[in-house]
Amino acid sequence: MLEQDSMTVVILAGGLGSRLREETEFRPKTLVPINQIPILSHIIEIYALQGLTDFIVCAGYLGNSIHQYFSLMGAVKKDDSNSTLYILKSPIYAHDIKVRVVDTGENTLAGGRLFRVREYLSGNTFACTYGDGVGNVDVQKQLQSHLRSNLLGTITAVKPPSRFGILEIDEKDLVTGFMEKPESFWVSGGFFLFQKKIMDRMDENINLENTLLRELAVSGDLNAYHHRGFWHPMDTQRDFEALNEIAVLDKTPPWFLGILKNSLNE
Repeated sequence: MLEQDSMTVVILAGGLGSRLREETEFRPKTLVPINQIPILSHIIEIYALQGLTDFIVCAGYLGNSIHQYFSLMGAVKKDDSNSTLYILKSPIYAHDIKVRVVDTGENTLAGGRLFRVREYLSGNTFACTYGDGVGNVDVQKQLQSHLRSNLLGTITAVKPPSRFGILEIDEKDLVTGFMEKPESFWVSGGFFLFQKKIMDRMDENINLENTLLRELAVSGDLNAYHHRGFWHPMDTQRDFEALNEIAVLDKTPPWFLGILKNSLNE
């Protein structure tokens, strides 16, 4: 169980998903299914398995579909002027969870969406991730890394496999080898941890990746947590098909492996 099990998890779910247009023309990207269950619920489960059960979903494009999804799951609804709180059991492993869906605007940048839900954050530290990527990130170890760093933010660094093999060619243009899908450079995999006081550096128009994270890096306020386990985005049709193929073939999807074992052993 996490040391800070009341930590809020913010899921950025408002983007257009234009690179996955085949699936997102009539629904938000976070509702695109992996093995018939929206990726949003897979992401929620990654955290719920580790004791985090308080979620904020930043809705935007086709946000009403997200409200409808939770309503159809039999959730208890509590409305206020800016959001709806849904109390329900998660659809994969039946954890008791609370999900607050906040309309953060259709065209708002990711950083601006995060800023617009600041009033709902509890505690000094909160988690944040994109609504289009899954991974068996150990949030307890990530939190320990974050707190040790004493910095404003922690980014999860991942090494996704290359989509192309690498040819080994000698000086005579003879192919001497072929490396299948080598590891690439470290990239951002989402799954952030932030101190709430980071809001002092933000506003409703800030860009998360290109402005906030870059500024944190320049000022020495951004920690890296290296995740060497499974991670996979759902940016394109090819990613969508790959994740569904993995979920169908594997009894337990790899984004739950390790996390599920640890949860059952508690």
